[in-house]
Amino acid sequence: MPPPRVHLHIDARRGIAGDMLLAALLDLGVPSERVFGPLSPLPPHSVEVSECLRRGIRVRQLRVRGREDSPPHRGWREIEALILRLDLPQRARETALACFDRIATAEASVHGIPKEKVHFHEIGAIDSLVDILGVCLAVTHLDPVGITVSSLPLGSGTVRTAHGILPVPAPATLRLLQGVPTHPFPVEREVTTPTGAALAAAALLYGLGNGIAVGPMAAVMLIAWLGGGIGADIWGQLTPTSNETTTARARRIPRDIVGMWVAHFGIVIFMMGAVGDSLFSTEHVVRAKPGTVIELADRKITFAGMRQITGPNYQSLAADLEYRDSSGQLFAVLTPERRIYTAERQTTTEAAIRPTLRGDDYAVLGDGDNNIGFTLRLYYKPLVSWIWGGAVIMALGGLIAVTARQRAARRQRRTHASPAAGTASRANP
Repeated sequence: MPPPRVHLHIDARRGIAGDMLLAALLDLGVPSERVFGPLSPLPPHSVEVSECLRRGIRVRQLRVRGREDSPPHRGWREIEALILRLDLPQRARETALACFDRIATAEASVHGIPKEKVHFHEIGAIDSLVDILGVCLAVTHLDPVGITVSSLPLGSGTVRTAHGILPVPAPATLRLLQGVPTHPFPVEREVTTPTGAALAAAALLYGLGNGIAVGPMAAVMLIAWLGGGIGADIWGQLTPTSNETTTARARRIPRDIVGMWVAHFGIVIFMMGAVGDSLFSTEHVVRAKPGTVIELADRKITFAGMRQITGPNYQSLAADLEYRDSSGQLFAVLTPERRIYTAERQTTTEAAIRPTLRGDDYAVLGDGDNNIGFTLRLYYKPLVSWIWGGAVIMALGGLIAVTARQRAARRQRRTHASPAAGTASRANP
């Protein structure tokens, strides 16, 4: 009988850092080889796990020391490439990439630069890499049914960084804490580090656990309420009586009421598409070589190979991706590209998209070569077309209601004008 799954609560009311969180997860019984084994290909480093007493309580302590002679300031793409080269469980990889992407977005916003030009300083060091990747691996191993995080303390004072002395919380940390509950903490030091803030945000916003978020569930309830309300209204208007048939009652329904029904039906379709995309969309980021077969949702994707394409003002490197269903039947070939415009010396990514009524497939080609493989970002987003269809139906319902009211207004003006015209003709024979 498998052990019961647990709910993971992170009590960080007095502070959180990446090494603290990883040490606490190891103390829960996560095997160290499950965490540090997959991280051995990272740049040279050592990990020391020990026990000590804090206010008479036994705690686990973690220290990560880098052995690089000249630690580089790694950029977002370098971090991404490092993660993709590791043999990680898919859920741990995606969560780690989402975590670093959130950090890069925060840094880019603070410094006013594109995300691709962000260079991590403290976060890009090997200890922060081990902390973040280790937490993602540990939580993936625990496989909790859900995760909750307490309010995070803000702290005060100043902290020395690669950009000089900054107030606590640092600007990038504040960005990372957007959407995360916080509270004042009267201690003049950094009690919530950028790594800790990013991991807490990842736990809350990217779902390290498998629980269903409150937002989509509320949307499902709203869909049921709207759909049930529309159905009840239509049933009440069309139910036959002893004096009228359903057809007769339908002919007497004002067109603006029909337009309202159509618009509300469009809202239901729109929200079904949005909820379906939120709950059931699948993303797979992988470093692959030609010949690799990747499984995504209910399809198998074969990386058939790379080819060069020459455009009117660009050179393009394209990947051929063959999509097959569970029976092995080929149903689509997507060709994402990386284009280099010779005049502007600018590189752009051209995503390949296959829209269908059931769902949309997206493929994006990243960097790489034949030796280390190419980065592929593959997405399957079900019911995305329902979002657009719902918007069109809403617009159609609004158009029906508006035109019906305009016709009713013109009819009313003609009705008022007719008696006046008759009176004038009698007064002037």
